[in-house]
Amino acid sequence: MTRRLLAVGAVVLVLGLVGGAALALSSDWEGGGADSEGGLENELRSPAEVDAGALDIATGTAVSQVTWVAQPIWSAGDPDINLGVCRGWHYVAAETDEEAALLRQEGRNEYLWLFDSLYSHEFPGVEIDVDCPGGAAAAVPAVVLRDAVRTAVTGQLPRPEPWIAPGFALTGLDAYLDTGPGHDLRYDQTEIVEVGPFTYTVEVAARGTTSVDWGDGSDAVTYEVPGRPYPSGAIHHVYRDAGPVDVTVIDRWVIDFRVVDPVTIVDTVTAVLAPTSIEELQVRGYRSVRVSR
Repeated sequence: MTRRLLAVGAVVLVLGLVGGAALALSSDWEGGGADSEGGLENELRSPAEVDAGALDIATGTAVSQVTWVAQPIWSAGDPDINLGVCRGWHYVAAETDEEAALLRQEGRNEYLWLFDSLYSHEFPGVEIDVDCPGGAAAAVPAVVLRDAVRTAVTGQLPRPEPWIAPGFALTGLDAYLDTGPGHDLRYDQTEIVEVGPFTYTVEVAARGTTSVDWGDGSDAVTYEVPGRPYPSGAIHHVYRDAGPVDVTVIDRWVIDFRVVDPVTIVDTVTAVLAPTSIEELQVRGYRSVRVSR
């Protein structure tokens, strides 16, 4: 018993030096519900949750394609299992697949280096791949899973393809914005979402709105239906002045999701898609011409 306590004490001391704040990553979920204004950014600022370098990626206004890399770390576990050490996870964000592969390999190398330099010699009974108790998949930080769902789902959402027939608008008459036959503002699907080494089955119910800036100085207008051609389209606008305008369309989504495997988690994220536009749409002056017979 004395030898085990000494071993555990030595392990915990080393973990305090190399693990630090990363131990908090195995904490339980805190709350849920929709992201409030600034809430996601405030949550990201916790150093125990994610790497600070991910802030600019995850809080951008356009949809972010974030790859979360799970790096293994040594953590303190049950003293009666694996000499009191276990494998936890630290999460960092990557902007590209190449960066993700590099971070993944660096994390694994550091994990194995500590094993080779300490545990394999001092504690030969320690095994490498014993996960910390409580379910490693359930211990993924909320902000990491939310962003992984956001990235996976927004990659599947229908994008607007704006068009105003016949390619120009006339002053004084309604210009009908068609956002494309494949554009919808409802998305109900089951997605497979990967977070590091863990795979989640996620049921998604997403609803969107379309905001249109008509480019003539008028206020942008938000619609809850996609644009369709004349005469049934609900998105239309009357220009008063002739000249070129840039029509900008932005979709905003509220994504309700429910993780059904391997754990049950219900939460909500929001996403703003990158703008699409009709550049230099020509608004032509319209005048009636009377023809006498």
